[in-house]
Amino acid sequence: YYDYVNVCDDEVESFTQNDAAMIYDHLDRKNIKCDFIYDLDEIPYKVVIVPHLTIADESAAEKLEAFSKRGGVVILSARSGMKNKENQYRRSTPPGVFSQLAGAEVEWFTVIPSYLKQTISFGGKEYEPKQYLEVLRPTDGEVLGVYTEEFYKGKAAIVKRGNVYYIGTYCDWDTAEIYAQIIKPYLDPLFEVQDRDLEVFYYTKHLMV
Repeated sequence: YYDYVNVCDDEVESFTQNDAAMIYDHLDRKNIKCDFIYDLDEIPYKVVIVPHLTIADESAAEKLEAFSKRGGVVILSARSGMKNKENQYRRSTPPGVFSQLAGAEVEWFTVIPSYLKQTISFGGKEYEPKQYLEVLRPTDGEVLGVYTEEFYKGKAAIVKRGNVYYIGTYCDWDTAEIYAQIIKPYLDPLFEVQDRDLEVFYYTKHLMV
């Protein structure tokens, strides 16, 4: 999901840079074909990634909740729900309007300084968070990934509630693999291609490589 208002907000608050294009490129190179959508009313896909929807109202949360109840997979990420539609920070605990949907609240957040070494343990591998991180406190969600260093060690970084995922950081190309690993179980096995130099297209009954 691509929202111009939130992209502009990321540009104004320059301590973070929107990573939607990075996620898109990583998934595309893993043969996970994506599309940009601009409306949450009718989501035509099985999985929707909603990266850093900082400015949001209750209707966005309601639409995503309805989508998840129909079997859709929702992936939220850091700074979601922090502001209202007037671009004002909410007084409620982040992720604000998405707290119930995500099954977690943000206990602590910070911009990542250059000297801080931090990784996220997820799915048997470690990934380096980028730009900004949130320590999550699960409410009724399941912890899938934790931070491994300093006083963040053992704290939740990725939480799942049903088929809704919340990733508490931004990413670069390598860290975007977290998204690929979350999406992978929902893919047709035909498309589980790991070779970056091999691309598979499927048209009706024909397979093209």
